[in-house]
Amino acid sequence: RMNDAQVVLGVLHSIFGAALADGIIERDPTARLAPVGKPQVSRRALTLDERKALEAVLQSGRKPRHLFAALLYYCGLRASEALGLRWEDVDVKGAVVHVRRSIDGYTGLPSTTKTSAGVRDVPMPPQLAELLRGRVGIGWIFSGRDGEPMGYNDCVSYWWKPLMEEVREAGKRMKLEIGDGITPHYLRHTYASILYASGVDVVQAQRWLGHESI
Repeated sequence: RMNDAQVVLGVLHSIFGAALADGIIERDPTARLAPVGKPQVSRRALTLDERKALEAVLQSGRKPRHLFAALLYYCGLRASEALGLRWEDVDVKGAVVHVRRSIDGYTGLPSTTKTSAGVRDVPMPPQLAELLRGRVGIGWIFSGRDGEPMGYNDCVSYWWKPLMEEVREAGKRMKLEIGDGITPHYLRHTYASILYASGVDVVQAQRWLGHESI
């Protein structure tokens, strides 16, 4: 349940997000704000064992939750950016994902990306292209029964827990150690770590991740 600070911040996010989209302001001053007293959650990249288990699940899964996790893992998208994708944003033939919007975590409505740098084109690895092969659609890639984009809270409630259960089962079968408390953002951190370990230029990595600064 949201407290008063979260409600106020949600309203401010909506106001300034709309102003940014309309060109009234050049920067959203609330983009990095969080409610006072909100606990900070530590984040990390997945371990090698966790990566192996997740990849095994993604390679065999065909449900929306698998594609959602694959976009975070293979392209480093923020959860809000993955939820904001439409089918025309995913170019399998050109092997690129066009990030053009996000879904506001408070209102559940389409919004601008977290920063102006968030609007970007991200290369699509072969593993993701294989998951997308043969999939076509119109409108939002991830939507509810009403056809509107899936909100973050619904996504986590309906998709993330069963996905993590699959990862744990895969870990048991493969005799791998899987940690607790893995969140969607861990996959984005993993993508950044993979880029670094692969020797990708930091400026290029910055662009693909949609960061305003290195």
